[in-house]
Amino acid sequence: MTQVAARTTGGAILLDGVQLRDETVAKIKTTIDKAGKPAICLATVLVGDDAPSHIYVKSKHQKPKKPAWFQEASICRQLDASTS
Repeated sequence: MTQVAARTTGGAILLDGVQLRDETVAKIKTTIDKAGKPAICLATVLVGDDAPSHIYVKSKHQKPKKPAWFQEASICRQLDASTS
């Protein structure tokens, strides 16, 4: 983060999630721009049939707010639990 983080009386660091997100996205965008703006998409691999994992991955593929540099294409492959 660009500014000094505030602390609670117990010493915990208070983070500004919005600022941290904005800085992280800006850094990623700069890296992508320097790389010649290659196509970027989300790819996931699910191994097995764990219901919470399916819910988590599905939510990642449905996330409505994506940066402008993110391609709409996404890839999700499911593999059998015996896959090694």
